[in-house]
Amino acid sequence: MSAPMKTAPMSSVSAGDALRDASSFVSKGYEVCRVEGVSMLPFYNEHAILLIKKMEFKALKPGMLVVYWDGEDYVAHRLVRQGTTNWTAKGYNNKVEDPNPVTEANYNGVIAVTFYTGSAVTDLEVNKAGLSNVKTVKAKTY
Repeated sequence: MSAPMKTAPMSSVSAGDALRDASSFVSKGYEVCRVEGVSMLPFYNEHAILLIKKMEFKALKPGMLVVYWDGEDYVAHRLVRQGTTNWTAKGYNNKVEDPNPVTEANYNGVIAVTFYTGSAVTDLEVNKAGLSNVKTVKAKTY
């Protein structure tokens, strides 16, 4: 059995090219986000661009990667357990579960697509791609 990956896949595609490709999904109801943090390695890292798609809260399943507002930041983590009216999420590399539950009110969407890039996603690249509403989501470590 091989050891788990410590890094996310990367590509030689520039952040600018990936952002331009990602922007073509905005008209189809996807939201473009960039990542800060490493708690979700090997799924994605700080060079990743995520496409978020809103899905009905009641349709969520364990293991799905979601974005939610924790009161301070948008967080991108994996659903691990369903409660009566909420979900518990956890970063893949975190030792503990997230302190705030994912609720219908703070849930933003499911991570539907990940673009791996070979460079950081800067504000300049976001502007060049013609995107004005790219939020930063955190792969927070607890």
